Amino acid sequence: MCACILPLASEAQNSAPGTTPTEQAGPDITQVPIVLKVTTREVIVDVVASDRRDESVPNLQASELAVFETGPDHQRKQQRITSIRYVAPLSEMSQPSTPATLHVRLGSGCAEDTTGHYELTYHVSTDELRDGEHSLLVTTPLPGIRLNYGLHYHVASIAKLTPSTQEPESVAEARLLQAACFHSNEPLSLPLLVHFVETQDANDLRFQITIPPAALPLASIAVDSRDIHLQYAACSFDQNGRALHFMHSSENRTLRSSEYVEASVHGFPSFVELPGTEHPPAVRFVVRDTQTGNIGSALIKTPYALKAGQLTPEEAAAEQSWNEHQTTRTDINFPPLGPIGSFGSIEPRAGAMCADVYELPAGMSRLPKYWSLDSVGSLYAYVLNVPHQQFWKTGGIPGVTRATEWFGIDYHGAFQVKEPGAYEFTVLADDGAKLYIDDELVVDADNLHNLETASGKVTLQPGWHTLHLPYFQGPPNAVALQLFVKKPGGSRELFDMREFGSTPGVGQE
Repeated sequence: MCACILPLASEAQNSAPGTTPTEQAGPDITQVPIVLKVTTREVIVDVVASDRRDESVPNLQASELAVFETGPDHQRKQQRITSIRYVAPLSEMSQPSTPATLHVRLGSGCAEDTTGHYELTYHVSTDELRDGEHSLLVTTPLPGIRLNYGLHYHVASIAKLTPSTQEPESVAEARLLQAACFHSNEPLSLPLLVHFVETQDANDLRFQITIPPAALPLASIAVDSRDIHLQYAACSFDQNGRALHFMHSSENRTLRSSEYVEASVHGFPSFVELPGTEHPPAVRFVVRDTQTGNIGSALIKTPYALKAGQLTPEEAAAEQSWNEHQTTRTDINFPPLGPIGSFGSIEPRAGAMCADVYELPAGMSRLPKYWSLDSVGSLYAYVLNVPHQQFWKTGGIPGVTRATEWFGIDYHGAFQVKEPGAYEFTVLADDGAKLYIDDELVVDADNLHNLETASGKVTLQPGWHTLHLPYFQGPPNAVALQLFVKKPGGSRELFDMREFGSTPGVGQE
């Protein structure tokens, strides 16, 4: 929107210098009013630029990039880039988002700290910021430059659903279960703040879930409409990330005037208690407003979460199996003893690799550019140790997806090297995988294939380095993903992030 600032009649007169403010000389502003353009939101788009060798391009200017947006009205419009900022790996943190910022991130955000990328900012007005999906197109006229970025963002609606679109209770419960125990099939549009509340009884698990003040309209809470119709759901997880229990409830009432005033300042809080008979290390909460359909989700660790550096039971079993194998075999292509190992845990873990998970369309034969796809969740792993094994009918990746075929995982991490020299990395994969160190391709095991081993060497100097390992699983039934390293003068061993230091912001708790 815009506001036209019109001068007072006394201020429109011309006069000589040194006179009173109302008589000072100046342009005839009664003829051309000053227009103040007010924008309500800014959009930040993360963009990765790479050359033909797949190496990062860090020196682009705003004039060499163009951003187009297509809104729900299907009209494409070029946006004026108001700022451009290159974020180098490990050297800078991304700009913090505010309630007025729509940040189109790389996947679920795992790549941000370890991948060189641009943050392109442009402003949108109230008229342009329509409810629904907004598609993005970022282009450059420079030859040989490839751009990867999120293809769209979603603007939450404050309009109430019509009766015909309100769903039966059984459908609503299935929707909540999917969102709480795996991932939401709808864009997450309702921000939630969740924290653990200590009680006198150590067995009680009590949490406070708050809808921030700025998000109250997304939950149909307004000064002229204080009726709330909220669905709550919670899914608890064991140390392997498998769902333990699904619980749900609802709240339908009218807020008192004092409650609304309090919520408009501090947010709308709700308290949730879980049964004291279980000690889950993690719980995912979901809140959905039945009037607008907006939904929010938040995963929180409990006091029973794994300690820093501790492996999940499945990861520990895989490590023990590998150690036993080391004493009896010299090769690394050993038959699996059963479904052991995991692709990671849904619990954030300090110093671990962070990975975005994707559900892929059937028929892909090569690794996709994950940053242009929608991630369904995140995983954290110290080691990649999934020996070759059958994965069909396993239930998928706990806490993230039910998919056992046609899924992808994009790992990112930072590790510290103390001894300079040549490091040899080996990847065992079924199906495709690649390994990048400091944005340079070191191991290429892409394409659809059975178990395949590929190695590569890279010379590293003391200090911090980045790791990027994209992986995908195609048709059933087998999977495998293991990462090994051979240090200078050493022997081949599983690559373990805990042995290479940790860094704030990467897999941090």
